[in-house]
Amino acid sequence: VFLGASTVERFPLERCFPDKPALDRGVHGDTVANLTERLESSLPERAPAGFVLAVGANDLRRERGRPAAIRDAYAVLLTRLASLQPGKPVALLGVPPTRDTTAREREGLERLNGALARIAREHGAAFVAADRPPLSSPDGRLAEEFSSDPVHLNLSGYRQLARWIAAEGGD
Repeated sequence: VFLGASTVERFPLERCFPDKPALDRGVHGDTVANLTERLESSLPERAPAGFVLAVGANDLRRERGRPAAIRDAYAVLLTRLASLQPGKPVALLGVPPTRDTTAREREGLERLNGALARIAREHGAAFVAADRPPLSSPDGRLAEEFSSDPVHLNLSGYRQLARWIAAEGGD
């Protein structure tokens, strides 16, 4: 089950994971707190094999969230998910840059992704970085050839992200 914001909502799961059944539970504009609030209603009736979480970009960009506050909200989310689905593996996706990420925003993004990697480890989840080449260009921005607009991936970008999830996402 893929949970998160528009990155999940737009993820062409059938094309990127053709041999794996996957449910899209993405909601455009979601924050970590929004996902935590709707978590129980987003879970399927049957227990899934695992979860992929992709949320936090809206917290950082639109709401000017601080990395520490986002990390703390993620800890609540991961604890809640573990209580509802004990023992299920989780892969937490890092927040990717945007095409117009500034140097200052890049520093905040790096702090956030570092905090998310630590919180993932603390909760036994895999962390999959999304702010690296080829999705990001040498200047740390979202690469145009992998994006459909300033903040979202295109099919090539999603296919790259899917490869990373399959290789690094754990069980």
